[in-house]
This record gives sequence, structure tokens and C-alpha cells, in this order.
Amino acid sequence: MAASLDDVDARRALTARDLQDVLSGIRIPIVLLDSDLTIRFFTPEMSRCFNLVETDIGMPLWDRIGLASDQMLGTDAGHVMQSLTPVEREIESLGGVCYIRRIFPYFSSRREMVGTVIAFVDLSDQKRTAEVLECARAQAEASNVAKSRSLAAACHDLRQPLQNLVLLQELLAKEVVGDKAEDLVERLDQALGNMSGMLNGLLDLNRIETGSIRAEYEVFPICALLHRIISDLVDQAEARQIALEVSPCSMFVRSDPQLLEQMIRNLLSNAIKFTKRGRVLLGCRRRKGTLSIEIWDTGIGIPEDQLRNVFEEYHQLDGSARNRGNGRGLGLSIVKRLGRLLHHPVRVRSKFGKGSVFSIDIEPSYRELPARHDISSSSPIVYLVNHDRELRRSIRNTLDHDGWVVEDHENGASFLQAYKPGCDACLLIDTDGPGMSGSTVLSRLQDLGHSIPVIMMARHGDVATTVAAMKAGAVDVIEKPIHSSELLDGVARVMRLVRMSDSTAGRSDGSADRIPCFTRRQQEVMQRVLAGHPSKNIAVDLGISRRTVESHRASIMKKAGVRSLPALARLAIAGGW
Repeated sequence: MAASLDDVDARRALTARDLQDVLSGIRIPIVLLDSDLTIRFFTPEMSRCFNLVETDIGMPLWDRIGLASDQMLGTDAGHVMQSLTPVEREIESLGGVCYIRRIFPYFSSRREMVGTVIAFVDLSDQKRTAEVLECARAQAEASNVAKSRSLAAACHDLRQPLQNLVLLQELLAKEVVGDKAEDLVERLDQALGNMSGMLNGLLDLNRIETGSIRAEYEVFPICALLHRIISDLVDQAEARQIALEVSPCSMFVRSDPQLLEQMIRNLLSNAIKFTKRGRVLLGCRRRKGTLSIEIWDTGIGIPEDQLRNVFEEYHQLDGSARNRGNGRGLGLSIVKRLGRLLHHPVRVRSKFGKGSVFSIDIEPSYRELPARHDISSSSPIVYLVNHDRELRRSIRNTLDHDGWVVEDHENGASFLQAYKPGCDACLLIDTDGPGMSGSTVLSRLQDLGHSIPVIMMARHGDVATTVAAMKAGAVDVIEKPIHSSELLDGVARVMRLVRMSDSTAGRSDGSADRIPCFTRRQQEVMQRVLAGHPSKNIAVDLGISRRTVESHRASIMKKAGVRSLPALARLAIAGGW
């Protein structure tokens, strides 16, 4: 029996020495505290890092000079003793070294709480690595800023010679004779258009990358934006014999209208360019609290293995199915980056040879228009004049549902006989119809000295009628087919003018000052556009390509800061054209 006890004691002694050797060989500062939170044992690394010596055993750890900066050490150790829950904290020693300090409860073989174990993990290497990475990030960011500035300067410098080339090409187009020479001039025009598009695309990408573009969110009807884009691109689609359609949507959304419009325009233009036959459809679909703006086409489609790459800069599809001259490989990249900026995810699905669907997921919102009693306390009236009984009923129902008081008439004569001035009101009237036209009714009102603001309803694309209505004194023109969001917005806007007792406020915004900024050629195009001439006729009349006409139209709208032909008409009239 004695021998057996001796063997057990020997094994215990050997185990204790082995444990001592293991702990001594650990290259981590570790200290063991007893139940009174005094030092019971520590590894050699504690001596090297925190200057502990053998005589410190039996002393409180937080009294040691090397740990004087760790003011929470005693509190944390006491908390671990009471809660039996480990505590971790980042500390810095007097020597400036950062550590992760971890305190654990220490149990005996009988699971009795007998003290705590404290380990210190050196963070120096991690800190140095983080500093190196931060320095590298800062250098990369500075390099990107410098690169972006250089790119912007280069693009700016290229604009002037490109402008000169455009002017020279227009002069050359007037002088050349013969089919071959005219074909070369047309190809030159296309090349200049591609160059201009490339520069604009590069500048757009650069502005997004440098953070120069900032989103300005507002709530607005998506339908009005979609129809504006469609009206601007319908000529382009007709030239390619493609049906361009838009589905009505009554939803309001929260986004930056200008940046969202750029996204949709890029996607829609792409769909038109790469659709040889069939149609392109623009519409919206509700998906679990999200509004998905979708562009469907019957174009060439995208191979499945290239779907992930279509949003990369300069990416173009392989094969002869796609005319590389049609695209510069930047439009989709701009769409993707604007989507990230606006938090509008962009998705694509496609069947090669069948067509594609691009979609933008956007946050829907409720319409925010002033209630009737907020506009006037005297129950303002909307007078509605339209000879089409069903259309008149639909418009009245829409206005009634929105809380407006509506008085409808079949024709202008009936309205003039019933109208009694003196209350807040506006007139919503068709430009044409049996009997008196909208302009004639407006003229009669003016002769009688009545200043009721008038909103005209005109056929889509009837520019001449729109200009005539504006000249006659109409406050606004709504193009048919009429959508509820545009109708309600127009009425609410006019009623706000009524409240301000200034029915012409919306037509005098300093826009006349922008007239001189148009070039001579832009003025010629603008005159013909407002006269109702189609692009192909303007091209023949001025001896330039149809593409050039469309480019001038886009530049005119951009310079004028307008997005619709009625707004352009107001600008021209304000400028005395």
C-alpha cells in the first residue's frame, strides 16, 4: 500500500512539473489569482511584459507597476468571481503596447471556484497591419482622386475640339454632293456622336466615383416620369420600326427623379438599340412592398454566361449579333452605379435570341398633395369641359375621389353660360371638340375680364396646338392619354397659384434669360420643333442628319432645364419667340 501511495505522489509530482514546464514555455502573459484576487502564479512572459517578479506572489495584481494603467483590472476580476462570466477588454500598457485582456473563472477538480485566470494577447502585429492597410487605403483613395481629376480635366479639354468638329461636320454636310460623299459625312456624324457619348459617359462615371453626384430624394408620381421618357424616345423607336409602349402606373415613389430618369433612359435606349424587330415595353410591377420598374424587349438577348458581366465598363457581347458601333459599354455600368447610390437594386434576366428584361427595384410611397381645405377655405371648383361623355365621367370620378368639387360641361358654350366668377377655381378643357375650341373659350374669358387659370388637354405630340394654347394664355397643357397622377398634380399646382392670387407665377421663372445660350443651329431646330415638325422633316429642311436633329433637341431641353414640350413652349413664349 505504501508503495502505491508513493507511486501516486510521484505521478502527481511529475504532472505538476510538466504543467509548470508547459506554463513556463507559453509565450503569452498569463497570471493566476486565488479567491482573494492575489497573485498565485504567473508565466515568464508576465515578467517580460509587465515586470512581475517572484516576490509579487501573494500580492494584489493591480498594485504592480506594470499594470498601473489598467484601472479596470480589479473591478473586472471581482465581477468574474461573482458572476462566473468571462470578461474581455482592450487595454494599453505603460509601454504603449495594446493587449486584449481576458479574465476567466478558475475551478478546482471538484468544480469549486478557487480563483481567476488572466491572459493578455498582444495586438501589436494586428495594429501594425491595420495601420499599413489604412495607409494603403488612403494612398489608393488619393490616387483615385488624382486619377479622377485628371480624367475630368482631359474630358473637359477634349470637349472644345469635339465641338469644333461637330460644327465643321455640319458645314461640310451642306457642301458635299453625291451619295458616296453624303454617306461619308453621315458616318462622320455617327462617329462624332459616339465620341460625345463616350465623353459624357466617362464624366458620369467619374462624378459617381468621386462622390460629386449626391442623391436628392423626393416623392413624385412615377407615371409622369415614364411618359416623359417615352415621349422623348418615341421617334428613335419609330425610326427602327419598333413599337414603344408604356403601361400606366398610379404609384408614387421616393427617389431622386433626375438620377432615376437617367437610369431608365439608359436601359430603355439600350433596349431600343439592340431590338431589331418587335417591341419594347416600359412598365411597373409590385413585388412584396417594392415597386419594380421593368424594361422588356424582344431584342438579341444576352448569353447566360455573360449576364454577370453586362454591367462592367466597356463590356460588349461577343459575336456579330450586336453592332459594336451602337454601344460604348458605359450605359449599363452607369445604371448599376447609380442604383447603388440610390439603393435601387438593378437586375437582369434574358434568353439569348429572345429578349431581355432589366428591372430597377424602388421604394414606393404615398402621394403627398395638399388637401382641398389646405388650398382654400372657400371650396375651390374644378370646371371640366369635354364632349366625350365617358372620358368626362372618368376625369370627374378621379377628381371627386381626390376631394375636389367638380362641375362638368359638355361644351364651352355651356360652361360660359353657367360660369360665375368670384370663387377659387380652374378650368380643365379640351383643346378641340365640337363647337368652341379650348383657345376660343379662353379668349372669351379674357374678353370678359375673367382671370380663371386654364389647363388644356391636348393630343400627344401635338406641338403646334400646345404652343397655340400657351400663346392663348393657358397655364398648363396635359397631353392625352391623361393619367391620374399627372391630372391631380396639375390641378393641385394650379390651385396653389390660385391661392397665391397669381395665375401667371408658373410662367415667369426667369426662363427667358436662358434663350441666348442656344446656338444658331439649336434656335433653328427649336423653332421647327415648336412648329410641330417631325425630326425627319427638320433634318431635310436644315440639311443635317436625323440623328443630329435629335441630338440638338436633347441639348435644347437640357440647356433650358425642361423635360417636356409644354415646358419648352412656355420657355419660348417667355423669351418672346
